[in-house]
Amino acid sequence: MSFLRDWETLTPTGTEAASKGDDRLRNLKVDIGERLEDILYGFNASSAAGQEDLYGVKKLRMREQSADPTVLDTDDEVNFYAKNVSGVTELFVKNNASQVKQLTSGGKLNVVDADGAVMKTGVQTVAGAKEFTGIATLADGSLLKTSAAPTTDPMIANKKFVDDSVAGAATTVNDSESNAMAKAHAYLTQTSGFVNTTTTGLLAIRIYVGATNDPAGAGQIMDANRDTANGPSGANSFVPKGKYFEVTDAGSGTTTIVWTPLIAGGGAPIDQD
Repeated sequence: MSFLRDWETLTPTGTEAASKGDDRLRNLKVDIGERLEDILYGFNASSAAGQEDLYGVKKLRMREQSADPTVLDTDDEVNFYAKNVSGVTELFVKNNASQVKQLTSGGKLNVVDADGAVMKTGVQTVAGAKEFTGIATLADGSLLKTSAAPTTDPMIANKKFVDDSVAGAATTVNDSESNAMAKAHAYLTQTSGFVNTTTTGLLAIRIYVGATNDPAGAGQIMDANRDTANGPSGANSFVPKGKYFEVTDAGSGTTTIVWTPLIAGGGAPIDQD
């Protein structure tokens, strides 16, 4: 807004007629009033009516500064001011130690301190344990801090660990004691996987899976060979981790048992006999 008169201190001069004194006083009241009317109550013609008969501050206009102000008194001074941030005028404070804090962002008050809280946007390093009571989701392409393998059950498995585990899963014909797995023996699995068998006998091989160390007696038949008299036949079955399996072969042929774990490093089946 423009004022009726510029503010100056040279009028009245010392030689001006005393009869102009009342005019000068009225002009002074107008000049002060129009400069304070938007800031304080009670400085306009309606000061006796409505809210204008109140006292107090209406608003403070912070003109945008081109740079942070210089602290003049480093003992007991704080400066509030406005500055442009990405095309938006934002409010700042600067204390007597010349520490600057942005008080608003996008026209909104920064109630949460970005230095001491987890923000919804921006890059932060957050220390200490954090617990989310709801469902925490990660956006596609989110990265874990490292590609190190998890070491405890609650830890998150990263892509490298999964790829290495699957790629490194190797078949074996030996148990955990490096003995060839044999029919009529019960085996405890240390990881989930598949048991595959072949036999030179005919229609006699069976795979049992159960929850005890007597799967052939208390478990279930999961598969039996289905070949005819055309050569070696076999059977196969999935066995969950912590379950027992046993292969039986009533025929006179040679039986080969092969274990294929789903992941690497789970350990070969443990012979219970």
